[in-house]
Amino acid sequence: NGCTVVMGGPHPGYVDEEILSTKKVDFIVRGEGEVTFSELVAVLEKKSNPLDSVQGISFFSNGKLIRTSPRPFIEDLNTLPLPARHLIPIEDYQRTRIGNRPITPLITSRGCPYQCAFCSSSHFWGTKIRARSVASVLSEIEEVYQRYHFQAVAFMDDTFNLIPKRVIEICHGILEKKLDLWWWCLSRVDLLLRNEQMVQEMVRAGAKSVFIGVESASSETLEELRKGIHVDETVQTVEMLKRNGLDIHASYILAGLHDTVQTIHNTIRFARRLDTN
Repeated sequence: NGCTVVMGGPHPGYVDEEILSTKKVDFIVRGEGEVTFSELVAVLEKKSNPLDSVQGISFFSNGKLIRTSPRPFIEDLNTLPLPARHLIPIEDYQRTRIGNRPITPLITSRGCPYQCAFCSSSHFWGTKIRARSVASVLSEIEEVYQRYHFQAVAFMDDTFNLIPKRVIEICHGILEKKLDLWWWCLSRVDLLLRNEQMVQEMVRAGAKSVFIGVESASSETLEELRKGIHVDETVQTVEMLKRNGLDIHASYILAGLHDTVQTIHNTIRFARRLDTN
């Protein structure tokens, strides 16, 4: 229809040539898109600079694939505005619920120092943690709570609990603002296990559920996946989370490269023993 089509995100960023070869997409934005996409739009509108002056894009020119130099990561996430939720029909995004409350996602940091073999996050976002300020996070929570009437949020950071002091400060901010908020987050079992005080503050501030990556009951498979956790840590963490009244969602990976029928059955039995969601 004559529109310029741009795609971004982990999938297009890693298979840019394959997608561009369909000739249904004009540009791929690789990596973080906020600055790159804005610059690309400006160049296309003004035609004042060559396309290859925009860092972090892929496109075909005269039948040749062009990949411009990667764009450096955005170091200060506080420079980015809050998501423009006023530009979307927000009621269409209030159907997903936790309990009887509509829930909306928030991202408060980027980057992951862990490099699990099955995950692209540390490659896509980098291994250095770039965290928004506590004030910025609380401002967004207040906006979705007061303006858009979400009484539940999902912290979608790869590892929300990576900096316990920061998590506790966010929890205290929620309590000080007297927000009746329910929430869940993603975390690692070892970080939770070492910081039960943080877990207790999370519960006080409305945390209802935690998502953890258990992955396997096999130490060999965990090592192969580069998880950096031990089975006994998982057992202790699940017991601690239950003791503090949290629901637990757990993920598992079956049929790793060196899994056997026996190790797969052991993982299934382990999942049943942990009795998580």
